[in-house]
Amino acid sequence: MSLAACVQVAPLLVALIAGILITNMITPIYRAETTLQVNAAVIRPQDMDPFSGLFLSREAVPTFVELANTPSILDEVAANLWLDPKTQSLGKVTAAQIRGTEFFVVTAENPEGSVPLWLTCIM
Repeated sequence: MSLAACVQVAPLLVALIAGILITNMITPIYRAETTLQVNAAVIRPQDMDPFSGLFLSREAVPTFVELANTPSILDEVAANLWLDPKTQSLGKVTAAQIRGTEFFVVTAENPEGSVPLWLTCIM
């Protein structure tokens, strides 16, 4: 192999080795996300017109978001999933309202691949 060929191949080889090393050193973050709808007709089952139901649903979303972010609710979810609190956790769980709607998004992120699957399984 000539020197010119080595000079052309060397950067590719260095890039390949660097890519393999970086890929093996970086911890992946697994993420699951679900969107939930708050339906006032279920919260307040009395008969209501569609406009009132939509308005009440939108008013109730911040309460559901706040509840979804509380440690006691997250601890209960972990217990329902039989997670060992000493060795496993739900990871970072966040809930946020989709502005101006009766929907909110719950997101779970964790470096342990199997844990965020709870979100897609139980929602």
